Amino acid sequence: MLTVLDLINHYLGYFTTNSKTKGRIYTVVGAGGVWYLLYLAYRFFVNGRWLRGALIAAVFLLLLYFVILNIIYYFTKHTSKWDVSPRIEKLLGDLMRKRVNVNRRRLSCRLMDYTVDRMLCQAQW
Repeated sequence: MLTVLDLINHYLGYFTTNSKTKGRIYTVVGAGGVWYLLYLAYRFFVNGRWLRGALIAAVFLLLLYFVILNIIYYFTKHTSKWDVSPRIEKLLGDLMRKRVNVNRRRLSCRLMDYTVDRMLCQAQW
């Protein structure tokens, strides 16, 4: 499945497309992969492998949730009230923002001349 996505990404790289179009294409291809997981779960159930089938079915439901969110986002102008993406973005974004600010301060300390400000800057770290 990743090879198919990689091929599509390379082919789309030849053309100038906006990110919304690429997102729509990836959503359709990803939905195909998610439905293949349902087929795998079904085959495991038929062959008597209940635990593996149940685990794959659980992964199918989780990925189906994100595919539905992508369909709502890319093919309509609406968002879902059950979307967890803003919470994840807020959590990860705050962590990344703190790291970026720390790295900026360190970089600005390195670029300063050897003055009293530089000594104060080094004292912070």
